[in-house]
Amino acid sequence: MLTRPLRSLFALALGAGLCGHASAGFAAGERIALIIGNSSYSAAPVLDQPVNDAEDLANAFAEIGFEVISLKDAGARGMRRALRDFDERADAASVAVIYFAGHALSVDGVNYLVPVDARLARDTYVDDEAVPLSRFVAAVDGAKNIRLVMLAAVDDDPLLTTMKRSLRMRVVKPGLVPLDPPGRTVVAYATGKTADGRNSPYAAAILARLGTPALAFGTFLDDLRSDVAGATGNRQRPVVVGAATATVPIVPDATTIARLREELASSRETELADAFRRAEQLSTVEAWDAFLQFCPAEGGGEAYCEAAAASRLRLVASGRGSGDGPAAVGDGSAVGAPMARADRAAVPANEDAGQTCDRLAAHSYDADKPAEVDGTALSLLGGAADKAIAACLAAIEVAPDERRYVFELGRAYHAAGRFDEALARYEQAAEAGSAIAMSNLGLIYDTGAGVPVDFAAAADWFRKGAEAGNVTAMANLAGLYYSGDGVDRDFAEARNWYAKAADGGNVLAMNALALLYQDGAGGPQDIDAARSLFEKAADRGFASAINNLARLFNFGRGVEVDYVRARQLYEQAAELGDSPAMVNLGLMYEGGQGVRRDFREARGWYDKAAQLGNAAAMTNLGILYQYGRGVTENFEEARQWYEKAANLGNAAAMANLAYMYDGGRGVPVDKVKAREWYLKGAQAGNGPAMASVGYLYANGEGGPRDLDAAIAWYRKGAEIGNAGAMTNLGFMYENGWGVPQSYEDAIAWYEKGAAAGNAISMANMGLMYEKGRGVEADLDKAFAWYGKGAEAGNAQAMASLAYFYANGTATEVDAAAALDWYTKAANLGNTVAMHNLGVAYKDGNGTEKNLRRAADLFIQAMQARNSWTFDQFRDHPENYPVEVLTEIERYLIGHGLMGGEPDGEVDDETRAALTRLQQQVGG
Repeated sequence: MLTRPLRSLFALALGAGLCGHASAGFAAGERIALIIGNSSYSAAPVLDQPVNDAEDLANAFAEIGFEVISLKDAGARGMRRALRDFDERADAASVAVIYFAGHALSVDGVNYLVPVDARLARDTYVDDEAVPLSRFVAAVDGAKNIRLVMLAAVDDDPLLTTMKRSLRMRVVKPGLVPLDPPGRTVVAYATGKTADGRNSPYAAAILARLGTPALAFGTFLDDLRSDVAGATGNRQRPVVVGAATATVPIVPDATTIARLREELASSRETELADAFRRAEQLSTVEAWDAFLQFCPAEGGGEAYCEAAAASRLRLVASGRGSGDGPAAVGDGSAVGAPMARADRAAVPANEDAGQTCDRLAAHSYDADKPAEVDGTALSLLGGAADKAIAACLAAIEVAPDERRYVFELGRAYHAAGRFDEALARYEQAAEAGSAIAMSNLGLIYDTGAGVPVDFAAAADWFRKGAEAGNVTAMANLAGLYYSGDGVDRDFAEARNWYAKAADGGNVLAMNALALLYQDGAGGPQDIDAARSLFEKAADRGFASAINNLARLFNFGRGVEVDYVRARQLYEQAAELGDSPAMVNLGLMYEGGQGVRRDFREARGWYDKAAQLGNAAAMTNLGILYQYGRGVTENFEEARQWYEKAANLGNAAAMANLAYMYDGGRGVPVDKVKAREWYLKGAQAGNGPAMASVGYLYANGEGGPRDLDAAIAWYRKGAEIGNAGAMTNLGFMYENGWGVPQSYEDAIAWYEKGAAAGNAISMANMGLMYEKGRGVEADLDKAFAWYGKGAEAGNAQAMASLAYFYANGTATEVDAAAALDWYTKAANLGNTVAMHNLGVAYKDGNGTEKNLRRAADLFIQAMQARNSWTFDQFRDHPENYPVEVLTEIERYLIGHGLMGGEPDGEVDDETRAALTRLQQQVGG
């Protein structure tokens, strides 16, 4: 007899393992197409049609079930990267098609397709700036059936008119020269001058023919030839090189198209869900930006994309922007300016006391200092503080009215930790009108150096220094507006003051302003302006700006993704001691971004950054040790790294540490510590931690049950897009835990959770429709939701879907499908599925009858505490063949739960043994 799972599910405490840069890599489809349209050439007039061709053909191929990669106005790096990625996907595809529209040329008989950033100033530059057609042919070669490259090549290439020729007089021609047969691949192309209309004649013909279902490959190519010739009055006659011998059609039949489109939609949803969860685990602006690359540019309605955009905006609004927002400027001397020499304390011959005071203690952004003096970082001044104090005191004796020396004496006292004396000298210099002294007075109060922290006083002094024209004071005032310390938080005002400081040459302000432009904090998002500022600060040697510039290339923000350029910039910043750049290098090696995946190299970079106190590096080291990536698996080492990072405030480390204690992963189960660390992670903004601590509060694990706290954390998690939190809010409303029972509210939250990819929400939606809770009972919708939940990996949804198939509920009876889903659910530990799978093997439903296998599954269900299975064999043994009962008795005897020999007769002794087993397993 079959049993049914009829209980809504709670989303269990969620694992929060940190990933690196969140990215959504999509698996290859059965049919794939790469569409490239190049119109806006940097060194040639704009071509109107190629980008239109790319847009329309991308839509058309998608309509007939192709997975499409579309590039418009692609540069050389972008084209090469797309071809490399497409090449990998083609190996798993049945049909691979590439279409290119734009300029083409040949050099010495070799055909090239031209990226938009090519200038081709010399014929010897072609190999560097253009992409050979052979690379396109190679990219489709791995497909199993159809391998097609189509080209709409413009043959009036103006780039050739300005090209300088080498001495050996290479043969350069516009358009394409005849091709040799390209092996298994078919190359079809049309060349000619641009024509009127939205699309080129070749693209228009392709668009027309793609609307014909079940169109044979050879027929398709023949039709294109005749269509283009007719449309152009025979001025263009497409050429086909290679044999169109494929047995599959280029356009599938209508049934196949429907299947392919459904599979692609499902695949995209699953992959978006995975990418969303990876971004959510990081909970950073950069992670959400990486995810949002895969969402429609116009802000489509996909739930994941909407949730990601909302989470990103909340982070920006809370001051947790890219790189955790602009860094504190502080004293700010010698940042991005020439640094002090190691022997700065050595006194050159004939140097007077004033010159020594300047050399040792001047500030880079002090308008009073001599132009030839670089200025010293406060951190570098410490080792020479005593010499600086002596020199500055001597200088003041000679020139008591020189406020510069008074300020520099204050800096020397500051570096020596003599804060009272520093404060007195800063006040004296400020009273004399020194704007930089005003800024450093603000720094004293901002950092609590010898005085209680007083942000209001800091803001007052920073404002005085800023209004007196000091760029460091401007940047520090901007920082307070960004953080909301001592003033009302105002990102627009932060932008304003950072902009003034940047205009005055302060590199810290340039970097900070760029981050605000990048995130859209305090005004419109402007990636181009951000990049320009990063470049300007990077040119001054500011390591943080170099790292931030690298991230633009790493993620393709405002530029094409360029892993090589990103890695070079990260390495440059790392050489300057920038620990975030070291982490980013580690992530590139861990993820194989533009380099061969190398966990050992990744660990090396994380180690270097961790030694500099970088919490993200410590977290990533914890992950490597927890999962044995590039190192021997070592849970104790992982725990130690997570604790170090968590103690530095890293939210992901807190969540990961909690996850270890929650499930006893390498440590003894400790729900108290799990709750403590989940709570810290939640308070630090980690979405999965919010859902998990809510779960522990709701179930009284790790401390007293607190439904109000559970509801509060679920709401916070749901607000930032956490699907588990949405699901659990639905459960709370369905069951009236901490809120009035409301099936309608439960349905609303389950729908949100399901839309955000939560498989438990999908299963619960199925149950709500099956039982008519909050909605009218609808078995068809229940079946559909169970199907979605099963495909998304939920065991209860699988078991319910199998039950529907087994009984013909809302579908035809399909014993084989039922067996398949019961098997999958049982393998995931679902005890109902274990029992029902045993019934299927007992009765031979969807498989050959196998009583030994049936008995094993029933025993497995009992070991997993399925009370229904115990009840069946105690109370209804007549439903089971003697062979099954004998095997169960044999198990009971073998485990010392009863004596005698197995005989297949369920008597009081057998029933008592079953009860003892149930008590033993805790069922």
